Amino acid sequence: MVDKGQGEKQFETEEDLTKVEIPQTLPLLPLRGIVIFPNQTHPFLVSRPSSLKLLEEVDQSQLIALTAQKNPEEENPAPDGLYQRGTAVRILKMLKYPDKSVRVLVQGIARIELQQFIQREPYFIARVNRL
Repeated sequence: MVDKGQGEKQFETEEDLTKVEIPQTLPLLPLRGIVIFPNQTHPFLVSRPSSLKLLEEVDQSQLIALTAQKNPEEENPAPDGLYQRGTAVRILKMLKYPDKSVRVLVQGIARIELQQFIQREPYFIARVNRL
């Protein structure tokens, strides 16, 4: 805590997200019906096999890319079924449920644009640019 004088105190717990380095390639998790923005902390449920595989292979606190699907009803969207803009996020917490689904808590770091899909199976990996 920093004393700013005259009784006003400010907590120094917030990280400057503009200084977080975004790798050129990120694992990409498509989202159905939700959008995560920078500076937002948000939980969501993951149950799609390809998304579960992605979460199995990344370290907690690693950055991943999230982007919304154009059609939320589509089970396995192709790259052209995804919006080209999304958010780089940090995984804060993962909670595995008995039905094999996972609740994920993420923190939005920066807006990104998908440039190229490098891998499509077992999950997407994309080259990204920070916006």
